[in-house]
Amino acid sequence: MFIAVLVISCPCALGLATPMALLVAQKEAGLLGLFFKDAKSLEKAKDVSHVLLDKTGTITLGKPVVKEVRTAEGVEVLDLLSLCASLEVQSEHVIAKSLVKYAKEQGAPLQEVQGVKASAGLGVVGFIAGQEYRAGNLEFFKEGNHLGDFEGIGVFFGTPSKILGLVVLEDKLKEGAKEAIAGMHACGLKTLLLSGDREASVAQMAHTLNLDYKAEAKPADKLSTLEDLQKSGAVVMMVGDGLNDAPALAKSDVGVVMGLGSGASLEVADVLSLHNHPSAALHAIKLSQYTIRNIKQNLFWAFCYNALAIPLACGVAAPFMLNPMLASLAMSLSSLSVVFNAQRLRGVHKKIKG
Repeated sequence: MFIAVLVISCPCALGLATPMALLVAQKEAGLLGLFFKDAKSLEKAKDVSHVLLDKTGTITLGKPVVKEVRTAEGVEVLDLLSLCASLEVQSEHVIAKSLVKYAKEQGAPLQEVQGVKASAGLGVVGFIAGQEYRAGNLEFFKEGNHLGDFEGIGVFFGTPSKILGLVVLEDKLKEGAKEAIAGMHACGLKTLLLSGDREASVAQMAHTLNLDYKAEAKPADKLSTLEDLQKSGAVVMMVGDGLNDAPALAKSDVGVVMGLGSGASLEVADVLSLHNHPSAALHAIKLSQYTIRNIKQNLFWAFCYNALAIPLACGVAAPFMLNPMLASLAMSLSSLSVVFNAQRLRGVHKKIKG
């Protein structure tokens, strides 16, 4: 009787309940184009109530193209492109890369730049032929004309006190982005578009996607918005890709980064989207829900097994009781039941994709 109790109370099933489910879940995550950095992030995702989304490179293609170049009076377009591209050529930002590419296509020569420094959420500053120039947001300049209203992404260029020109770019939505946002709303998730772009551009995209939004948001603004939501009791997921998103990604309950994102964002995020698509947010949440449900089922049956089998091994149903050989068989079947239940997660990626 003592041996039967000892054998049947072996906690193999309990020990297998969680790791088996996580093992299968990680495989399903790979099929969804997701990589969870740890089990904690997979567990936490199921509780997410709010999803904050970056714009450029997250819900858009992240490959903006130059739409228009405006210059102040007396400034030549080619000269503006030459100076601006020279300043931006060292930047890894997708907007900077697009601008430099366009300038080269137009035959604008690059010039030597010294003392280049980047200001997060504002732009870049450097010296060309001894003169300080800046390229970035309107807030980066002390004064100067605004060169009119525009829709899209705009890079202003000039000296600290005078705007010399504006390069207007446009970026397209990723295919399926609208459906991904609609799927989040269908699941009861609250969404918010956070972007450093101008009001007109962000408002237009937010209207298309049926999203609340906050435009001209610097990294500190994104972080502040996220922290305010957390203080109100929300579980927040941040989805982004750029250096400007890194503080919010690090502070969020679950951070999702696009696989083509900046190094800083990749380092601090919890979930990596290998497909570089905003649907990764919803997929991560649903996979977490399926996985945690499966783990709870495993634990439930493992506990039920012990609760029923141990008294039998103790002889409470005498003269019937489990001998050691039957106890070892029952223990093995208990472990197998946990393993087989975990396998029910296989193919769940198809359900999640819908």
